[in-house]
Amino acid sequence: MIKRTLFFSNKASITTQLEQLVIKTENRETTIPIEDVGFVVIEHPEIYISITTLTKLSDNNVAVIFCDAKHMPCSMLLNLNNHYIQQELFSQQIKATEPLKKQLWQQVVKTKINYQAEHLKKLGKPYNVLQHFESKVLSGDTSNMEGVAASYYWKNIFDFNFKRERYGDYPNLYFPEIG
Repeated sequence: MIKRTLFFSNKASITTQLEQLVIKTENRETTIPIEDVGFVVIEHPEIYISITTLTKLSDNNVAVIFCDAKHMPCSMLLNLNNHYIQQELFSQQIKATEPLKKQLWQQVVKTKINYQAEHLKKLGKPYNVLQHFESKVLSGDTSNMEGVAASYYWKNIFDFNFKRERYGDYPNLYFPEIG
């Protein structure tokens, strides 16, 4: 069974009861079996999550990822009881051949560009050029199609002149919850 990823971008309270996650927001309360969860991403700064909940998530090999004020992952909680499995995965990743790493990166970049195209398509914006860029991704993305596609995507996603900059003005660093 594929495990679920839970992403929390709004204020919430996360506790447990009867091996279920109990998620309470201002609008509703819901439960999810802990055994169905693979990842929990905590993005909002006002998430309450109990120590008991974190322990039960860890016991069920659920990775909990915490994000910083820029919505970027900054730390991760992993189960130490099964660390040998994680160590084996790290070891296998390190031992991977360079061609395999480059092929995997090619797949990642192609998927990213595909999702960008799908997003523009859903917004009714021109997207066909992204499909072309996706078809041109080489092993290891040596032609930097990821950068070319990202430039096109960011120029076309908004209805105003926008340039993607790490420390640029709105909407680059816009935090709807704060500003």
